[in-house]
Amino acid sequence: MRCFPENNERASTMRKVKVISSIVILLVLVLGVVIALNFTSLAKGAAEKIASDALGVKVTISDLNVSLKEKNVVLSGLKIANPSGYKKSHIITADKMDIALNTASKELIDFKFVSVDGAVVNLEVNGTGVNLQDLKNLMQQKKQKESIGAKQVQVIVRKMVINTSTLKPSVSFMDKNLPSIEIKPISISGLGTGSNGRPAQQAVEQVMSILIAEAQKSATQAGYLSTDGVVDQLKGAVGNAAKDFKKLFE
Repeated sequence: MRCFPENNERASTMRKVKVISSIVILLVLVLGVVIALNFTSLAKGAAEKIASDALGVKVTISDLNVSLKEKNVVLSGLKIANPSGYKKSHIITADKMDIALNTASKELIDFKFVSVDGAVVNLEVNGTGVNLQDLKNLMQQKKQKESIGAKQVQVIVRKMVINTSTLKPSVSFMDKNLPSIEIKPISISGLGTGSNGRPAQQAVEQVMSILIAEAQKSATQAGYLSTDGVVDQLKGAVGNAAKDFKKLFE
């Protein structure tokens, strides 16, 4: 049987194509493994940046485990830094967040259910103001500075429950311990469902605003943080802090 030159050339070309294809497939598989192994760290960094950008203070996460197969995310050690000028390092912390996903892509993350446990709100009054009010002001400033056409990941939160939380009040210039307050469970539903998602930063800001409002409500109901009682004490020390504290409950 005679072997024509063009057949040899074609066979050689086919072998080269097969070798190149095998290398490409191998590289894709390796890249897939690398992405899978690093997905948690990538997601952790993205979550920290989105939350920090939304609130205007540094947000850190101790650990974040993602199971794409189970569509489940477990986040632990959430810490939200106090605005500048306050003694405590963090204004809000949470021990754990359990998250069930419907779908997730770089354009849209659909949260089926989010549960938050062990949240602590550190209400702090110093010589110039109240940290919760300062955080609200920072969030409003960040919201105003958002670029109108900015591309952001969209999120939908079907249901979110912030289980029983603790509010720990402190006044920097009062030499007395104030008892902690219990914040009742907070339920949030349908965030972003009516518009095929909401920018992630806006979602974070909305959830935080609800938590702050509930913290303020619990402080008012506790009595010892009633507006008149604490404001009278503050008036003798610093006027600005008194005004900011009263503004929290308006």
